[in-house]
Amino acid sequence: MRAGVLVPVMVSLMIGLLIGYSIPTIQHAQQVTKPTAPQTLSVITASLYAQLFREAGKELGINVVVTGMGSVQAARQVILNPGGYSIYASIDPYILTSLLYPSNVTSWYIAIASDQMVIAYSPNMPKPPLLGIVSNLTATEKRALSEGNYTEAMIITREFLNLIFSNETLNLAREYGAYAVGTSNPNTDPEGYRALMVLQLTGIYWGV
Repeated sequence: MRAGVLVPVMVSLMIGLLIGYSIPTIQHAQQVTKPTAPQTLSVITASLYAQLFREAGKELGINVVVTGMGSVQAARQVILNPGGYSIYASIDPYILTSLLYPSNVTSWYIAIASDQMVIAYSPNMPKPPLLGIVSNLTATEKRALSEGNYTEAMIITREFLNLIFSNETLNLAREYGAYAVGTSNPNTDPEGYRALMVLQLTGIYWGV
């Protein structure tokens, strides 16, 4: 997810919320001259976006309290305390429709960006020739993406999958034991359950 895309959107969103808060404050100030405290926006978001919201708050010069955690866990917090947060940001809109909609916490959301799921290799592969192949494929795919050649990038992705399930790689795995796969917690974070989905789909595709 590109920070250059998200920060301006977050800034616009927070400005809109501040305007919404300030309208009743201004109307009230016409009747009572008592000074009001600066507004605070409470944001609960996927940990991935937490720092971006903090940066957007600094850019606006407003007080933003940001809580970062897995999007599923954050949604459960919103259900427990729906009035406690100004903004809820998830990396998976399905959470809103499956958790927050039925709980009548909200009935709409705004999708501001999209991302991709990848399968990544460890940089500590034990045999240099195989690591060299991975490095070359990575550099070629990076160049194809930077040039907008998505067809070539898809071909390289298939080559990556061929490499993962090649006899050489499988024999190497048998030498060093089973594959160790690390994901975030699928019970609290969409990245966790979507990683499992990607691995399952890959297994179905290759019949392993």
